[in-house]
Amino acid sequence: MDARIVTIDGQKMLLLPEELLFQAGLLEEVTLQVTEEGLLVLPRIQLFEDALQQVFSEHHDLLKNLAER
Repeated sequence: MDARIVTIDGQKMLLLPEELLFQAGLLEEVTLQVTEEGLLVLPRIQLFEDALQQVFSEHHDLLKNLAER
């Protein structure tokens, strides 16, 4: 499959069909790696510790209230 690179507001962007992104599991964030063959795009895997920290920071008040009960 071919794709197109466009320039928008001075930024280069690779336009990919939404169906392709969904099939590859590329939903929100990705990890990019340059290889000998080209550019490898992988779904970003959030480490458990990172996810736990995110939950704590986003829901601090709720968790505090639950702990006090």
